Amino acid sequence: MLHFEVRSVGYTLSIIWYLAKLSQISHLSLRIIATDANAYLLERARTGYYQWGSLTEIPSDWLAQAFTKSDKFYCIRPEFREAIEFKQQDIRTTMPSESFHLILCRNLVLTYFDADLQQKVLSRIVKRLVPGGVFVVGSHEALPSNFRQMQAVQLGVYRKEG
Repeated sequence: MLHFEVRSVGYTLSIIWYLAKLSQISHLSLRIIATDANAYLLERARTGYYQWGSLTEIPSDWLAQAFTKSDKFYCIRPEFREAIEFKQQDIRTTMPSESFHLILCRNLVLTYFDADLQQKVLSRIVKRLVPGGVFVVGSHEALPSNFRQMQAVQLGVYRKEG
């Protein structure tokens, strides 16, 4: 199960999952929970509409397979939406109750929260990660030096030991 910051990361993960044929591996399944405190941003992400110029980094063959094109927008096809559940939650107070193999939380906790709130949220994140689970933050972010519950794997990527 995956958790991620809303806007487009969830759809990107879904596209990679299906077009790389990972869905054909019988013992693997994909479930993405997208959360945000802002109802407007959550609804905007849920629509799956993107202006033409905003998807320039997606390979053209993937773009053709994963999106339909209208006069002004690309729209994510229904099959790439199926694994994604959208929830309005504020990470400062609430997180999904499930356990996760991967949590993506870029440019939020370690950028905007004070040290005390960072520690509280990071501790809750660690509790939600399965042993060996991965936590990804923005490339300019790093865990506080006194936070020892995860080990750095590479820039912005941490693993829960166990």
